Amino acid sequence: MGSTTIYPMSSIGSPLDLRIRREARKSKAFLQSAKLSRFDSERNKFSDPMATTVVENKVVAPSKSEAENVEDLACWLKSMSSFNSCGRTIEQLEGIKVGALPSAVSKEAERFDPMSVVDDEFYTYKGGKDANQECNGNGVLEYDDGTYLSGTWSHGRREGLFKFDTSHTKSSINYLEGVYKNDELCGKARIQLRDESWIEGYFKDSVLHGFCRYFDKDKHLTFVGMHRNGKPFGTCWKLIKDGGYVVGRVNEDGDLTGSDIAYMFPNIETAFVGKFDKGVLIEAQVSSLSEVILDYGCIKVPKFLDTNGPIYYRELSTSDFVTRFPLLKDPYEEKMVFVKQSLVEGAQEGLFAGQAVKANTIVAFYNGIRRKKNANSKETWQNEANAYKIFDPNNKEGVVDILEKYHPYSNYCASLAHKTNHSFIPNCEFSEFNHPRWGLVPCIQAMHDIAEGEEIFVWYGYDLDYCPDWYLLAWELGNFTVPDSMKTEYGVG
Repeated sequence: MGSTTIYPMSSIGSPLDLRIRREARKSKAFLQSAKLSRFDSERNKFSDPMATTVVENKVVAPSKSEAENVEDLACWLKSMSSFNSCGRTIEQLEGIKVGALPSAVSKEAERFDPMSVVDDEFYTYKGGKDANQECNGNGVLEYDDGTYLSGTWSHGRREGLFKFDTSHTKSSINYLEGVYKNDELCGKARIQLRDESWIEGYFKDSVLHGFCRYFDKDKHLTFVGMHRNGKPFGTCWKLIKDGGYVVGRVNEDGDLTGSDIAYMFPNIETAFVGKFDKGVLIEAQVSSLSEVILDYGCIKVPKFLDTNGPIYYRELSTSDFVTRFPLLKDPYEEKMVFVKQSLVEGAQEGLFAGQAVKANTIVAFYNGIRRKKNANSKETWQNEANAYKIFDPNNKEGVVDILEKYHPYSNYCASLAHKTNHSFIPNCEFSEFNHPRWGLVPCIQAMHDIAEGEEIFVWYGYDLDYCPDWYLLAWELGNFTVPDSMKTEYGVG
């Protein structure tokens, strides 16, 4: 490339000047495209009619154990979730080959051209030009509205890496960085939308047509899968905030809707497989991971054992409804915890770890009836009637409560977090979880490694001025129950 040339006079352009030049280039491109299309049409008369059909590139790995399959998916999800891939690009990840689909883009697919929003804005151009005063080589367009566009042109056509930064009121994006070929977005592009979420994917002819990832404004992965003609395609993953994963083959609209969709809990080995509508559980049965295959060289596809057992439904609690199946146990909790007599003196039932648990792991869920918080709730927490009330993550002015008839484990075991006892030195804490059956509910999350069989504790957080007598007495006497795995840390024998 030659050095950048600055044209102080002719660099100031009007929208009309830019539009005339663009339309002229489009006319030339159309005529050339028409000739090529006629040639292709004649050639295709003698070609295989299935030549442009997408062929799925599935790689089946040698048979692995369940633990190996879980680890395989966990590692893949971790690599997909990294916005910056620890300094590496997604193309550099081992065992992953991302890119655009080999198939042609449909003529009906909507082209993505975010730069057209500034067509009517005045601009100043700094950079190279050819003999016809077209942008040529490296250059920068600065628009009067503050939009900034930099890249490489070839005789007026975008050809190379471009960066587009705009706050234009009619723009659907804030930022784009991607490669253009022959004035079309082709190859990898990273885009920030107006809601500050991100898309990173592969384009062909200005259409999303290959591997793609979506991130929220905090750069947490929300969706990963292939796209075809601008829509999700094949097996796709939806990552639920404060929840697990919905995975399956999307329908023609690109939605995770169908009768063979799976919800995978955070441990990855436990799943609901069945009917979902746009990623939301309708009805499903429990299954577990059997194998993992690689699709299109980059998408991990979980396969599951045949479903069995009772059917689970979406059941969102209200002020007068909890569940139709109070004894239908949660499959994730069945692996993580169990209930028995607490080891705390004077306590009743307690919650115990069913396996070794790492810090930050969700261990149990808190589903119950939804109530409005009383105006004097702070002063009445010590009342026995309030013993099971907890915050409602759906409503700052509400609480989740366990009906008295559901206090005994024998009457209600559909969720178990309410069986957790208090300690001023807890090994767990309250958090939130978006559950496929219950929706957004409180949950118990480990804040320390927990040994199998160890009792689980949380800090109830009562105000010492308005707490039950037993709570205040324990505080005043320093009677702090220390979880087994934390006794060495606290010097307790």
